[in-house]
Amino acid sequence: MLLDGRQAGTLTVSAEGDKVLFDAFCPGTTALVRLSAWGAGQELYLGVMQPEGGGLRLRRALRRREIPFSPEKLTHASRRGEDAARSIPSAEPDTLWRADALGMLWTETDRDALCAVPKRLGIARRGEELPERVIGGEAYRIFKIGKKRRP
Repeated sequence: MLLDGRQAGTLTVSAEGDKVLFDAFCPGTTALVRLSAWGAGQELYLGVMQPEGGGLRLRRALRRREIPFSPEKLTHASRRGEDAARSIPSAEPDTLWRADALGMLWTETDRDALCAVPKRLGIARRGEELPERVIGGEAYRIFKIGKKRRP
């Protein structure tokens, strides 16, 4: 989950029969957040997050037909109205990162596809590991995961 361009919480999405369950939690946040999920270039407004457990939480169940995109196409959650193609700035002015629902970031350079994994998660991806970078104020481990896809 992204707030003000930074990773700020989690969004868990699970299927239960004809329903899709959304569970968002943002620790340490007290300001009002109207939360939307984004996928396939479309916004799905989920509702207003409520105080719970030292942060904000939103739980919502929707029927699949109420969701304008396939849950598998979910890219991230953020404040209502934020651009679905929102990019996270990095120290490299020509690099734009796209966040997924798990908080990992993705980009393509002139030659390679890269994945950035928040260092605080302590997980690794397959591929060549590159030097760490700070993106949007957070430390990330960077992995080259393949060649740039051609259109």
